[in-house]
Amino acid sequence: MPQVQVSVSSRLLPTWVALKRLNGCASATEISQITGRQCAVESGILNELCRMGVLDKEKRGCEKIFTIRDEHA
Repeated sequence: MPQVQVSVSSRLLPTWVALKRLNGCASATEISQITGRQCAVESGILNELCRMGVLDKEKRGCEKIFTIRDEHA
């Protein structure tokens, strides 16, 4: 399968890199522990990446888990 290149702004990049470090699947809380930014900030960025079609979001218990879509992994 060919790799798809994703273009993200410098504001979104730390979140993207942290998600890749966590094997492409994590909550906003887990991402914020890596980036050092507030969980609410990471949640907003992750939701923006979802709207861009780069991530999928699912609810597990009371937490939302964000996963990189296969075509962008």
